[in-house]
Amino acid sequence: MELFNQENKPKPRVFEKFNLKDGEVWLMPNFMPADKAFFLLQCVTVKYQLATGRNKMYGKVHPVPRKTAWYGYEGFNYRYVVFYVIPNHGQKIF
Repeated sequence: MELFNQENKPKPRVFEKFNLKDGEVWLMPNFMPADKAFFLLQCVTVKYQLATGRNKMYGKVHPVPRKTAWYGYEGFNYRYVVFYVIPNHGQKIF
């Protein structure tokens, strides 16, 4: 199964439900065409200052496996767990 299936004939957009031990997952294959998804990803990565961080656990430093963008009120700094975060200012997120 591909997340962005690009066959010539568009498939109906319906949810598939997967039951798990402690919950459920709802997936809509072919939710958005791959070219549109790629365009939106490019827009987000250019507009917002995404960055990766590092975590120190048990004396070792590990890269954070995702990109994040911190936003907040001007003049305020924030703390997340043990990290002090200086947010980006002056942009409306949505």
